[in-house]
Amino acid sequence: MRKFTEGLLDIDLIINALEIKPGQTIIDAGCGNGYMTKIFSQTVSTTGRGRWTPKTGQCAKL
Repeated sequence: MRKFTEGLLDIDLIINALEIKPGQTIIDAGCGNGYMTKIFSQTVSTTGRGRWTPKTGQCAKL
């Protein structure tokens, strides 16, 4: 199953505009299905951290 935003967004443009780099901690509030959160987590690498909170207000770490 394809993610809703898959193929619709310019991922490189988003990463560059947000200045996401390895080692950072990223919080994706209201992430929906988490498609971009996974990309953000891969971008910050193993030296950074990704956190997400879906619309329900729960919080988890990747």
